[in-house]
Amino acid sequence: MAVAGLAMRKSLGHVLATGPTNVAVTNLAARTDRISRSVCARYNQGKVPDDPTRARHAFVIRGYSADLEIEAVLELLGNPDTEWQKGAWQLELSAAYWLLVLLRSSGTRFGALHPDDSKALHDLQREFDSRPDLADFRHLATGNMTMGQFKSTRERDGTMGEIRALLGEVVGITDILATTPAQSIRGAYGTWVRRTSRAVLVDEAASMHRADLAWYVNTSSVLASSSDWKTPN
Repeated sequence: MAVAGLAMRKSLGHVLATGPTNVAVTNLAARTDRISRSVCARYNQGKVPDDPTRARHAFVIRGYSADLEIEAVLELLGNPDTEWQKGAWQLELSAAYWLLVLLRSSGTRFGALHPDDSKALHDLQREFDSRPDLADFRHLATGNMTMGQFKSTRERDGTMGEIRALLGEVVGITDILATTPAQSIRGAYGTWVRRTSRAVLVDEAASMHRADLAWYVNTSSVLASSSDWKTPN
């Protein structure tokens, strides 16, 4: 299914990837990202770094609830190497992860963007680098400001609103959004699905609720699915 999703992204446009459980969606996102990077690495062998024909990685986000993503950013901005975990949330490919990468977090799990990552990601990072309103976020992420200093300059509710908006900007440029049916209709994810997505990839479709599948059929130009032959709900 990951290969199908990448083919759909190339031929049709932006893709929503979903499934009946958090585990299914997380696995689909990880496989899609891994295959995209592997294919690009093989294709780009022998090409110089500035070759305009180099293939770029699909930008994959594993989207969790906005509240969890905001909470993760607040925790990891000042403690980037902490093993924070809550509910189904995982760091890999999360919207919080990508935001912290763009802010150049000093954490050992947040490396620099790869040269072959999405051009939109590189463009957004350059924008974030130059925005005066993000100076405190950048200083905190890179270890040049303490959390105490950061908190002294702002109200918590305002900070959460800023983080929500920043996460929305990151989600807005994704190529493939992997999230559950419930999250796909909410907040920045719902906006992206309605305005940007052109195809839907459903893993373990036989385990999905019929109402979810019907909604995707009505809102997407293309629906691709796999079945594990379980009894539908």
